[in-house]
Amino acid sequence: MRRIAWLGALALGCKAGAPPDLPSLPLDPRAGCVATETNTWNPSRNDSWVETLAYDAFGSLVSREYVLEGPGTDFLQTWVRRPDGDYEEYVVDLAIDGTVDEREVYTWDGADVVLWEHDVDGDGTVDDRSEFDSEGGLVLEERYDFGADGSFDSRFAFTYDEGGHNTEITRDDGLDGSVEWLAEATWDGDLLLQYTEDEAVDGGYERFDLYEYDDAGHRVRWEAFDAARIDDTIVWTYDFLDGDDQPDSGTYRSTSAGALYTGATWAILRDEAGRPTQELWFLDYDDDGEPDATLTSGTVWDCGG
Repeated sequence: MRRIAWLGALALGCKAGAPPDLPSLPLDPRAGCVATETNTWNPSRNDSWVETLAYDAFGSLVSREYVLEGPGTDFLQTWVRRPDGDYEEYVVDLAIDGTVDEREVYTWDGADVVLWEHDVDGDGTVDDRSEFDSEGGLVLEERYDFGADGSFDSRFAFTYDEGGHNTEITRDDGLDGSVEWLAEATWDGDLLLQYTEDEAVDGGYERFDLYEYDDAGHRVRWEAFDAARIDDTIVWTYDFLDGDDQPDSGTYRSTSAGALYTGATWAILRDEAGRPTQELWFLDYDDDGEPDATLTSGTVWDCGG
């Protein structure tokens, strides 16, 4: 779906099937590869893990196996993708025992998605469904039947600018033409500058986000406000080597009281094709400027060569 994924996710809550990789292009260096990523903490923790990620011929992620070294739930996610990267089916296998524990299926008419069906518990019964009105790959309206009982509970309408960027979402809970929730976005070309949510549709903002970018278009600052104060500020910095557009190192800072860590310094090593082979994260949990933990991610690529 060409509808901007982040805006739909903010409005509806990220569906479990949302893939964790970035959109891929033809000749993506990950195409046809399997990556085995080992993630290790220092000091040692019991939630170190290994991920195995498989990519199709277009470089889109089609399976992700996640295995914890300590207590916790292993799982396997698989996606059936279209050549354009959009997905037709998503399946979750908890415990990696061959059981379907959750499934999502999308039905398409050319470039347009027309139906989404969700089996929450893998029993073969559709628990949630949504019908879409789409045009040229842009979703114009979503109608949700959360009980899958044949009656729609809610409707979302989407508005776009000439570049295909999602600029407005409205929600009608009574399906009577009223608006119970409003989200708006402001863009500069392909760069998102501002996002707001008006939950009472009274002209006030319950959420107000601002974004800043460097000259190359990399997001370097995000601020989230409520009506009285700054709730959260995240600042990124990037360093680049050899004129490459991919960042090789940088920093992250957050003022959020609920953040897992307040700051981090990170660095990435890549192979000749640009695929990451090692990532180092130095994490600061108590905002004293000193690293409290190191997360090392080493990736081995098997591309059949």
